[in-house]
Amino acid sequence: MSEPLPRRPTGSRLSPEDYLEDFYPRFWAIDRHDFWKLERIQSFRESGSASWDAFTRGDWEESLALIRARRDDLREYYDRVARSGFVTYRVRVVEEEISPYLQWQLHSLVQRNQLGERIRIVGGRHVSRFEPRGILPEIVTVGSSAVYEVLYDDSGSLSGAILSERSSDVESWRDFIRGLYEVGEDVEAFFARRVAPLDPPRVA
Repeated sequence: MSEPLPRRPTGSRLSPEDYLEDFYPRFWAIDRHDFWKLERIQSFRESGSASWDAFTRGDWEESLALIRARRDDLREYYDRVARSGFVTYRVRVVEEEISPYLQWQLHSLVQRNQLGERIRIVGGRHVSRFEPRGILPEIVTVGSSAVYEVLYDDSGSLSGAILSERSSDVESWRDFIRGLYEVGEDVEAFFARRVAPLDPPRVA
């Protein structure tokens, strides 16, 4: 990819609650340019997820069963996205040594990909040249209306977001994520190659 690293979004600092309140109306109002998401951190806290709770307590089979059990609800969600006339895209950075969290998340991402989200994986080598001063931010672009840098604390819990409504910021980050997407590997192919053979992860 040839796109330069965009400047980090600058604008309103939102609390977690304000971020979600601002995000969802914009998301369901997307009328062009789709939704693009870049995930870089290798481990998050997924508060409110029963599957993640099972994963963190070491119940691997239960965590996977709970992912499978939500399939119908997710299908309704992605059907609504399709009826709304836009597509959700995600680029997930995965380091060579797959973290326990990512081993769990990739099961979920395969399911999402099967139901309508378009997800590709890139390795650390794809992003290292953009990270001389630190890892890439977590970014989402929502149609043509907004870009958010989504913020997390040291535990991986959501701590808020920085919102920019500048069209130049939205466009530059959308193009950057699209460039990574174009060199990425389909999540299902990556999963079959790198994740399916793994033993259940050990959670510290």
